[in-house]
Formats: sequence, structure tokens, C-alpha cells
Amino acid sequence: MIDNAKTKHTMNPHTLNFYSLSSLLDLLLFLRVLPILYNSIKILLLKHLFLTKLGWILFSFYILHPLVILTIPVLAYGFYSRKKWAFWLYYAQLPFRYSFVLLSFGFLFYLESFISIGFYPLFYFAVGLEIVRLLVTIREHVRGKRNSG
Repeated sequence: MIDNAKTKHTMNPHTLNFYSLSSLLDLLLFLRVLPILYNSIKILLLKHLFLTKLGWILFSFYILHPLVILTIPVLAYGFYSRKKWAFWLYYAQLPFRYSFVLLSFGFLFYLESFISIGFYPLFYFAVGLEIVRLLVTIREHVRGKRNSG
């Protein structure tokens, strides 16, 4: 049986609120990209991809993209319940999330229709928020390692 004291990560209240918000944003991201997941799986199952160089690229895209989307709610659960493995899952997910543009703060793109800022300033702002989230994650991971051992 796994001891919860070893798998939980203690955080200060402000950071705990940040991760609760991040978990909520990740769940909203998952709900937003659920149709994309459905289409990726449908294309993977219904169409035959030729195993050329382009076919392998498309095949890896249609395999990796649904896997990254499916691990988003797992990550949200891990951060919400303050599990240590959530940090490692976040680090593993990060390059794929950036390459597939699956940003936690991606809901900001919906603001483009309400305010006339344009796509690129919103994109840079969302990426900036993702970088802030990464820095806070690294800080809390290092702080947790110092506290535990």
C-alpha cells in the first residue's frame, strides 16, 4: 500500500490556489479539445495511412495528440490532489502541449471575438502565462524536494 504522506506534496496556500486554478483550466482545456480527440481517433481508425515519411509523421501525430489530450485530466487530478507524480507528468507533457498548442490558458483565444486585440497578442499572453506556470511548477517541485529530504 502506498503511503499518502510520501506521494503528497505540501504547498503553501497561495500555490495551492494556483494549482487548483491550473487543474480547473486543464479540465476546461480537455472539454474544449474533446471534439479534436474524437476526430483524431476517427481518422486513425477509419483511414489507412501509408507508411511513408509523411505517413509516419501523420501516424505519430494521430497517436501522440490523443494521448496528450487523454493525459490532461490525469494531470489535473494529480495537481488537485497534490501528487508528486503530477510534476513529472507535467514536464513530460509540456513539449507536446506546446507543439500541439494545447495551452491551459488557451481560453483567452475566445476573447478575440469580444475585444479587437488580435490573435498574436493573445497568443503571446497565453504562452507567457504558461511560462509563469512552468516557473511556479519548477519552484514548487524544488521546494518540495528540499522539504522532503
